[in-house]
Amino acid sequence: MIGSEDSIGEIGILAPFPTESGLLPPDDFEDETGNARYVWEVEGQDQEALDINPEHILAWGYTFDADILCWLTSDPDPDKWPVLLFDRQELLVPCTIVPCGMVEFLRKVLLHELDSYSIDFKPEPRFTYWREQR
Repeated sequence: MIGSEDSIGEIGILAPFPTESGLLPPDDFEDETGNARYVWEVEGQDQEALDINPEHILAWGYTFDADILCWLTSDPDPDKWPVLLFDRQELLVPCTIVPCGMVEFLRKVLLHELDSYSIDFKPEPRFTYWREQR
């Protein structure tokens, strides 16, 4: 989790495996990917500028505002997967492709370098391993 002491501004990073036991983090790719694909089916398809096959949506994170952070996996090279952002608070444009990878996206969010999307971390962002959170 990337967050702050006051829990204002949080980004959760998903676990790439099922989480049936209490020893693993509480969220996984499969559950959130299903949520993202559902959101695309309900809200995203109306965006004529985006032609996305839902099978190419793979969730990797979420925010405290219920935004879903995904990869758009249509390129066979994972290094070229852009971030697909489901901004659940932005009703006019629910889905946006951010033309960078996950790490660059996180860097830009933390440094407030994205004009179209921001998260306020107060007082300042920090990384917390999921076991520390419990």
